Amino acid sequence: RESPSALLVDDVLVKEVCGRPFTIKPDAERVWSRSAVTQLSDEDATTMVDLLLVPYAMIQAVADHFRYEEYRDRNDLVRDFFAPTMRMNPALCLKHCGIFALETFTRNHVLVMSGTQPVKTSKLYLVLEGEVQLLFPAGKVKEKGVGKTPREAVTRGTLVGDCALWGERYGYSGVVSTDQVKALSCEIGNYLEKLLRRSEFLERRAEGAKTDDDAGASETGADAPPRVGDLARSLFEKRKKALRHKEDLAAVKAIWRLGPKDVARRAPPGGGPPGVQQEQQKEHQLQQQHHRAVS
Repeated sequence: RESPSALLVDDVLVKEVCGRPFTIKPDAERVWSRSAVTQLSDEDATTMVDLLLVPYAMIQAVADHFRYEEYRDRNDLVRDFFAPTMRMNPALCLKHCGIFALETFTRNHVLVMSGTQPVKTSKLYLVLEGEVQLLFPAGKVKEKGVGKTPREAVTRGTLVGDCALWGERYGYSGVVSTDQVKALSCEIGNYLEKLLRRSEFLERRAEGAKTDDDAGASETGADAPPRVGDLARSLFEKRKKALRHKEDLAAVKAIWRLGPKDVARRAPPGGGPPGVQQEQQKEHQLQQQHHRAVS
């Protein structure tokens, strides 16, 4: 090789892992694969070869710097993004931040495969950057006479591989559809044991039924993790509840907008049992006193 060039780098460092520079090989794998011999040609007038030797301790220091930056970014994402997204206690997630890994995947990488049976070492992926295509092979949709697999594009904040929490076969395949996807990953076994305090997979429960899963969720400050499509349903329920509160508030304001004369003209409510009638009369008197004080 002609200068300048680095010799036998692949014998010390792992080939560029996407998103993880300067990853050192384990001790057992660091073996010199070739010999390096200085050689001078007759046409070269120089008689010496200058080499800059980099000690292993310096390479280790550089690798430690990159790992520190990586772990700091991971911890910030666990506390500020993963915990709020999964509705969990940030302190609990940060306590077990070692079970998470910050990974980067290239285009066409398969995160989960439809129909495969997950195990405790299978991983959950929370998408941080990029886009993942979820391919559902259950049926095909015809478009312009051509059968196509139903798919859904998911981006930041989506949990991929959540079927594994219940020990169910994956109902879709997750494939990276952009140049790169950055995700926060965690093994199923560690997620259940450390964050949900369970040794077994979750169990499906009938709607409205309360099981031990609810108790585990209350301890960790979270319910079952959101599945694909649950976010839209949750948003619809929140809007419906907010609209109902708005209508109730408008009705209350309509009552209190009545002037003192309007309240005075209203006859005290009557009828009903004596106890109920007395309560109604007290409420009527309090309304009149309030409007006298205002006027």
